[in-house]
Amino acid sequence: MTLPLDIANVAIDSITRDSPPWLVAQALQRPAVKRDDDAWWRWSNVIDGFQMAVANRLATIPTFQSATQDRGIVIVGGGRYLPSVYISIRVLRHLGCQLPIEVWHFDKENDSRIEAFIRPYDVQFINANEIAKEHSFRFLDWHWWQGWQLKSFALLHSQFEEVLLLDADCFPIRNPEYLFDWPEYQKTGVVIWPDLYHSPTQASLETCRLFEIQWPDQRLAESGQLLGIVPKKIPCL
Repeated sequence: MTLPLDIANVAIDSITRDSPPWLVAQALQRPAVKRDDDAWWRWSNVIDGFQMAVANRLATIPTFQSATQDRGIVIVGGGRYLPSVYISIRVLRHLGCQLPIEVWHFDKENDSRIEAFIRPYDVQFINANEIAKEHSFRFLDWHWWQGWQLKSFALLHSQFEEVLLLDADCFPIRNPEYLFDWPEYQKTGVVIWPDLYHSPTQASLETCRLFEIQWPDQRLAESGQLLGIVPKKIPCL
């Protein structure tokens, strides 16, 4: 379902329980603003508006540019995580890993002194906020969720067709290049590691309704490392 063209320009902080879902959908596509209450996203009209906004986005989103390199490593980390990034990259190179590496970070999270030590190890630093401007993507700058946003954003916008995503504090003990040739990966196109926790409460009933999925009763997936093929020619959020 697409949105009508004559909708008002409202922000999410002006949405009430009585706002129609189409107005919520429009507000969700405008620049993100902070609300003081934390229950608004559970309102039925907000959930309906979110689903409407997603449907509209899927119908209009452009395709991503084709990958320019076959395989590589994406590390999400800046600011206080830069020392960990440095250590992880030094360990990767010490173990013989020759894959190119991208380090993704937010505005004002770079440190030229540390970057000077890291760049010689075939590393490219990428400011996610600059890339987001080109794609009308909104990071929740006031919320810790933005760190999780950055992971999926970096995966989609990296130059690699096959990506090994690592947290800044991942400490490899073996050259991970063999994973790309692992039979299980070759068969499925993805490797997901289990999280430490087994807690379906991490996905609330409201969240499941929001994304129209069943309430899970299985172990959660770890987001600190992920290996997968990321097609860049198909529409993705």
